[in-house]
Amino acid sequence: MKKMLLIILACLAALIQAHEYRVYLQPFQGTRLFAGETELAYRVVERDNSSAFVSFSHTDTQIILRASHDGYADSQVAALAGTLRFVILDKPDAPFVFENAFPTGTQPKSVTFIDNVRVIVPLLAGNGAEVINVVSGERHLLPLPGRYPRQQGFVEALILAHRNEIWISQMFTASIHIYDLQTLDYKRTINTTGNLSKVLAYNPVLDRVFFTHWLSEDVSIINPSTYQEEQRVRYGAVPRGLTFSSDGAYMYLAQYELAGRSVCQVLKINLATLAVEARLGALGAKRHIVKDEERQLMFVSDMARNTVEVYNMTTDSLVRTIRVYDKPNTIVLSPDRRYLFVSCRGPNHPTLDYLHKGLVMGQVHMIDTRNFETVAVWEGGNQPTGLDISPNGQRMVFSDFLDHRIRVYRRVEAEQAALNYWLAGTASGHSED
Repeated sequence: MKKMLLIILACLAALIQAHEYRVYLQPFQGTRLFAGETELAYRVVERDNSSAFVSFSHTDTQIILRASHDGYADSQVAALAGTLRFVILDKPDAPFVFENAFPTGTQPKSVTFIDNVRVIVPLLAGNGAEVINVVSGERHLLPLPGRYPRQQGFVEALILAHRNEIWISQMFTASIHIYDLQTLDYKRTINTTGNLSKVLAYNPVLDRVFFTHWLSEDVSIINPSTYQEEQRVRYGAVPRGLTFSSDGAYMYLAQYELAGRSVCQVLKINLATLAVEARLGALGAKRHIVKDEERQLMFVSDMARNTVEVYNMTTDSLVRTIRVYDKPNTIVLSPDRRYLFVSCRGPNHPTLDYLHKGLVMGQVHMIDTRNFETVAVWEGGNQPTGLDISPNGQRMVFSDFLDHRIRVYRRVEAEQAALNYWLAGTASGHSED
């Protein structure tokens, strides 16, 4: 009888075997995890600034995991044993809430939506650019022939919708790789004569693409109809972002550094004469430019001064200087131009270069363009760099450059609509797969 009891107990023990769960948790200090009403004791496997990979055990293979932290909204997600789940907490009044995170190739440099659910992610230390579905996480590397994949250095994507094309810059080859916007098939490559190339911008009035080069400190002008570089123009400092006046007659060029010093401004260049007609802004490291066409406002990020400058493009006058977090990189306007989003890398490592993780995470700021006040701040991962808003305004995606992943956030109104749809489906006996 005793032997039989031991056998039964052993069988019961096997049936209630504990399963391991793995969670990326941010913030992790002070956060409590629950399955139902039962608090879970978790173990920190690896800490990374304010985040950590943690693990815990549970007898079920799938649970509803709830995370709770003072000052944050509770997060409730379905978790499956043996798979990694991202739990990133939001502030209670956040206008966009965390939806998911997906791995990328090495050093995702930028993020550009090609429709409402897919983004192009060029990889600075990878073999090309990836297309990632921000709902499913499905990703694939765009095809690229010859020597280009192994030379790496992919930086930005430019969408030319009227030509049904995607242009992707490659830094180390001074090249632009062109793909069909619908099929994503490779079409051709433009090889320019610049050196260490980065930013692409399209002037629709002149029907020309402008391409900035870091080391040669100049800008290529390219005819998209012939795919030919027509000329290069040098302005004596490292060029970065650029935009154009409404009539296409002027280029506004952000200059980043001169002989290693952050003493640069925004140049206003007459494209008929290619002469500099004005220099705008405080001396710094101008990085990215976007404009509100309707209100004739231009926004410029400055990585040295940790600011975004706002200019009136009619008068070329400074309207406002907005203080943001350390090392502001990409800036993007919402589709209705009501808000400006700013990715801030955060401070560099105190003794190493920017390719090493710093001691704190970066941030993303959301600024109301009516009064230029910051209305929301999200803590990111290690160096939030690439950033974009979906064409329908429902999702925000940014890349954590040194974590090799993207984060996806969904607008609160969209989150509530999705929840209502799910609840309606549950009540009627069906739900979306």
